[in-house]
Amino acid sequence: MRRYIWMICALMMTLSACSSVRDADLNEKINEKYTQAAAYSATVTARMDHGDTVSDYLIAYEYSAVNGHLMTVTAPAVLAGLTVRVGAEEMEITYDGSVFVPESLDGTEVSPVKVICDVYMTWRDGFAESVGIEKIDGTEYIVFTVISVLTGEELTHRTYFTKDTLEPCRSESFSGEKCVMTLTFENNELTATED
Repeated sequence: MRRYIWMICALMMTLSACSSVRDADLNEKINEKYTQAAAYSATVTARMDHGDTVSDYLIAYEYSAVNGHLMTVTAPAVLAGLTVRVGAEEMEITYDGSVFVPESLDGTEVSPVKVICDVYMTWRDGFAESVGIEKIDGTEYIVFTVISVLTGEELTHRTYFTKDTLEPCRSESFSGEKCVMTLTFENNELTATED
């Protein structure tokens, strides 16, 4: 009887350890890659859910530790040229010389601009709730899931990185169970720090 109890206990411990996947080495590699970069840039396609409407944007995104975040809308044409600068303490949005206020994402009071910045910062500093390998259509991706409150509200960001280069392909941001923003990344460029 004692032997069966030990076997059951061992089985339960094994199953509970497998319920959440968190690869600390992958978490550290992602953090290290983006923390050690002097700058990062990408072409970002963003789909934002505002509740009654969904909007799509093409954005030239840049980040540097010195200058903070810079986003320039390139599409839709009606907003092409809109620029957003986000520093440690301030956010400046300009378009054709006027101030522009983006609509909050559905179910939140959060500006989409802050969410895009938050996604990048989780790659640098995030402690993943889960990180592991997922196979999608025959390709393996590292899936990095972080819960963040840096925007003032709790959001879950799930980013899919290429396995070999750790470059982001896509990211989904959730408020509760609802996906409020989807980002796809192309033309990723990292500039190494000068030692």
